[in-house]
Amino acid sequence: MKYFEKNSFLTTNFTYFFKWLILGTITGAIGGFIGGFFSKLVAFETDLYQNTHALMYLLPITGLLTVFLYKLNNEYVNAGTNMVILAIRENEPIHKRHGILIFITTLLSHISGASVGKEGAALQIGGSLGTFLGEVFHLEDSDRKIIIMSGMSALFGAVFGTPIGAAIFPIEMISIGVMYYAAFFPCLLASIIGSYIAQLVKAPLDLFNVTGVITEIDLRIVAISALIGVLCALLSVVFTYAIHTTEELYQRFFKNPYSRILVGSALFTVLVFIFGKEYCGSGSILIDQSLYETIPNYAFLLKILFTCTALGAGFKGGEIVPTLTVGCCFGYFLGGLLGIDAHFAASLGMLGLFAGMTNCPIASAFMAIEMFGGRGAEYYGMVICLSYALSGYMGLYRAQKFMYSKTEDTYINYQKEN
Repeated sequence: MKYFEKNSFLTTNFTYFFKWLILGTITGAIGGFIGGFFSKLVAFETDLYQNTHALMYLLPITGLLTVFLYKLNNEYVNAGTNMVILAIRENEPIHKRHGILIFITTLLSHISGASVGKEGAALQIGGSLGTFLGEVFHLEDSDRKIIIMSGMSALFGAVFGTPIGAAIFPIEMISIGVMYYAAFFPCLLASIIGSYIAQLVKAPLDLFNVTGVITEIDLRIVAISALIGVLCALLSVVFTYAIHTTEELYQRFFKNPYSRILVGSALFTVLVFIFGKEYCGSGSILIDQSLYETIPNYAFLLKILFTCTALGAGFKGGEIVPTLTVGCCFGYFLGGLLGIDAHFAASLGMLGLFAGMTNCPIASAFMAIEMFGGRGAEYYGMVICLSYALSGYMGLYRAQKFMYSKTEDTYINYQKEN
């Protein structure tokens, strides 16, 4: 009761509203321009790489330059998106220069075809933007956390085009089982404005019109969706373990980061010569093929191999779009096995694997609605909830803390040891 005695409705609620109306708008506007520009550059580089054979030979050069830039700024040991998570939950610092570094090095990765994404980089750029704005406006620690999440939402919404999912994702990913509801309005506002500005600058968006969706409730499809959810959970464990283990093996056998990136470049180049360029970059080409055309049934395995080889060696960018790509290819494969439309199954696998690896089922559900138009929502929901529940207590981000059990109403406060 002391809280309500000291804080009247007008001074608390309306101060909150007007403060975050202004700060959320500013964050979204700046984030939208940065994210839109960033997304256009990545799309340009992806097209250029696919049509220019000689660019694949740049991989060791861009890799060495990435290591040099991070070492020059004393940032090489930073934990990427994990650093942003810790900044929100435990007030760990984010250097303002980190956003510039991840912006540049992600572009270096994409111009040479490394199998990395852009959304993970966008989260880090957004976190850096939020840190900068928090200092400019001299915000207290509690508000600083919110503006960091708002920056993440603004950039994620700008590069991905799913404003509600982008608003919820940073709120949900920090501490699993507990959400920062006070951040929902500023994150949503920043995300919507960021997405709108990205559209104004004609940044590419990842929105799809999936064929083969069953709109009426069909219990057979519900059962198949449940099975896909279970299998996505298993794959999320395998993929997560592969990413983390590959990184540990690189570091164990190649202590020097320059040697590590050169070895990774050589291995990646060999993979490109054997299997082709389809598995390079974030995977947007494979996503389109999975949803509208045909792909090999083993495509998800090759994308895992390419992604682990690049990320483990130290190339920058992120894991989110490669995760969506692997899930999409896996769903396509399962569709043929289980007797449902392969393109629809690909969309189920995409969001199912994302939920299992990020531990963010609510954001995944909204992303499904925004990306695919809301048709077949019950099937997406079934895949997402089972993949999340059965994927265990691990994921893309080691810094995530599991506050509550996934399967019981039990407080566990668990974080996997690094």
